[in-house]
Amino acid sequence: MNISIPKLRKGSFYPTILEQYQRVDRAIISIISEVYFAGVSTRKMNKLFVDLGLENIDRRFVSRCAAQIDKEVEIWKNQPLDNRYAYIWLNAIYTKTRTEGNVNSTAVLMANGLREDGNRDVLGLHLGNRESYYNWKDFLQSLKARGLQRS
Repeated sequence: MNISIPKLRKGSFYPTILEQYQRVDRAIISIISEVYFAGVSTRKMNKLFVDLGLENIDRRFVSRCAAQIDKEVEIWKNQPLDNRYAYIWLNAIYTKTRTEGNVNSTAVLMANGLREDGNRDVLGLHLGNRESYYNWKDFLQSLKARGLQRS
């Protein structure tokens, strides 16, 4: 696949998805990760690859690319909460998740916060088998450990 990068008289134009002097493979991996993160199934992605002329990419490769996202989510889930929040919303939704080859209903516990400056933040997410006292307690204690304070 050839990618043309336009020349400019002043400055330069280099797409942020491509790092200079890196192969196009890195761009494809990045795109695959972003599309997978957006919720497109591996089966639909396979059809997309065929349409793009990339028939040799299989679903296992897509899953390996998506593993990069796990690292980024872990970093986000563990970042300190240094702001004080005027109001906090707690909610849970149930979604289907695949674990060890089985599809199960999973509770996604969420906390959103309204900062004192009026902006909203997603404070965290926690996966559990159901909404239980212990799942909520673990989730709220993890938020407190990250610096969540009462205002």
